[in-house]
Amino acid sequence: MKIALFSDIHGKILLPFKLVDLYQKETGNKIDFILQCGDMGAYPFIENLDKATIKHAQYDRDELGFHDDFTKVDQDIKAFLDELNINMICVRGNHEDHDFLDALEKENLDKSIFPIDVYERVFVCRSGLEQKLETEDEVLNFVGIGRIGDRKGRSEKRFIQDYERKEIRKLLKTKKYF
Repeated sequence: MKIALFSDIHGKILLPFKLVDLYQKETGNKIDFILQCGDMGAYPFIENLDKATIKHAQYDRDELGFHDDFTKVDQDIKAFLDELNINMICVRGNHEDHDFLDALEKENLDKSIFPIDVYERVFVCRSGLEQKLETEDEVLNFVGIGRIGDRKGRSEKRFIQDYERKEIRKLLKTKKYF
């Protein structure tokens, strides 16, 4: 199994897909999955941007890539993603629209992972739940833990929430290896 790892793409959602496509074309090696380790910049609604994203978006429109390219279907992007046929699995960071992600998580309570984009190529892991990626001959078991850890007990949505802490504690008690 070959996995491409990315982090802190801050709205440049299309970039990992394009880089994987370039890598595959130049090397002939197939990538099975993209893992994105936080700060994906998933802001479907401009009015919910955080201060840092507002600041950076003034100079770099790509910071709004999720809003611009992944909330309504663009036929060229759809064709590219369909041909590439790779999913990106993400954990939350602190630069996300947590209200948007919380709503999707509630709609998908029976799933450990759920799609967040119109193409159903970008998925978010629920924190503290077992995840499984499979190819024909390999399985990768892992746990995604998103948001920011906090020792001060803050409960803002950018910090790990109590229900996520409970899932993590429950998982730790199983003594499974990931």
